[in-house]
Amino acid sequence: MSKIKDSIYLRTVRKKVFFVSKLTGGIIVLFYLIAEYLPVTPNGTFLIWLALLFVVIFGLDSVLDRIVSKPLKEITGTANHMAALDFTERPDIKTKDEFGELSTSSNTLDEK
Repeated sequence: MSKIKDSIYLRTVRKKVFFVSKLTGGIIVLFYLIAEYLPVTPNGTFLIWLALLFVVIFGLDSVLDRIVSKPLKEITGTANHMAALDFTERPDIKTKDEFGELSTSSNTLDEK
């Protein structure tokens, strides 16, 4: 049962990014199909689809920033402080993926 749970839950960054990319691809195809059935000219259909595509791309960028970039920047900042022998900086990442594990390990290292 535990293996099934681990394969379903998005507990790794790789699984999260994979899920978001597949969801985005499906949304783009759905938007294309919706735009094709709108009662507008082919140029209008293309412009509607292009506008929706930009919205999806910016949404994907925002999600990936939250999933990958922000935790990575926080951990990098903490590592830079530790390299300067300043152990007062602690990452505060509460996810259950690799970044959360690294944050917990870093905080444990700070305590020792």
